[in-house]
Amino acid sequence: MGVGQLGAATAMVFASRASFPWQRFWSWLGLVAGVKTLLECMTLMLPDGSGLEMLLTLSVFSVVGAFAVSAVWWWRRGYLRAHPALTRGPLFWLLGSIALWAAFAMVPGLFA
Repeated sequence: MGVGQLGAATAMVFASRASFPWQRFWSWLGLVAGVKTLLECMTLMLPDGSGLEMLLTLSVFSVVGAFAVSAVWWWRRGYLRAHPALTRGPLFWLLGSIALWAAFAMVPGLFA
């Protein structure tokens, strides 16, 4: 599912080029999504319930939580004002990324 998240974040980085604070926000979101996906993939290679698996799962929550706190801090400081409008290219990229995410989220359930 990280593919859709990274694609959506990339589309939003391109869409927010006119606003540096929003571009920074979406860039950090993409980085966090990549790190989260990497950590989740690493946990899939470990035995269930192992100490290292629990540590990596805790790391996922920590990374996402730290980003959420920093996003709230940016918003409360007034750095994130009105978001620039989505133009045609980034909008289609964003919709394609969401469709890709939905496909990867639903397809495994169809084969279960």
